[in-house]
Amino acid sequence: MGTDIYLTVELRQEDGRWKAVRPPGDPRDDDGELCWDWDFGRSYACFAVLADVRNGLPENGFFNPISEPRGLPEDRDLVDEDYGEYGQSWLLLPEILTYDWEQKTTWRSFVSEDRVKARLAKPIPYTLGPPIPDRVYAEWEETYRESCGSIFRMINIIRAALPGVDVERIRIVFGFA
Repeated sequence: MGTDIYLTVELRQEDGRWKAVRPPGDPRDDDGELCWDWDFGRSYACFAVLADVRNGLPENGFFNPISEPRGLPEDRDLVDEDYGEYGQSWLLLPEILTYDWEQKTTWRSFVSEDRVKARLAKPIPYTLGPPIPDRVYAEWEETYRESCGSIFRMINIIRAALPGVDVERIRIVFGFA
């Protein structure tokens, strides 16, 4: 069982109110109803950067979050109330875009021997249990940008759905379960 993100994109209107934006296509929930959730996928590195959720796990590395969870904004559009059970927060798109994505983190996990031979990872001792056949416990560094590719895919989808819109008017509201 893992952690999922529940995310809505909002656009600030001319009168200052925030209005939820539907994801592209014809998104429907399990009951066939139109939904507001944007499919972000599951990336614990991204969760750690967005709101310090699932941060610092041995296999995930440690990330400096953009912000600690802020809670749900009082002025949000109330079309969707399912923002998970914890870590509810929001970020303006410029906060994400101007974040220092070139910071580095160290990952530790079992990897293929080919990755070690190519010097993409350095073997390290593993004492927490039996080894995994044909795998080597190793560590390697990545930039946050390399670790959090799904954030950039989501930003591209948002910008394509809102062409020409000033990024200062875009906010994501989210939580985790």
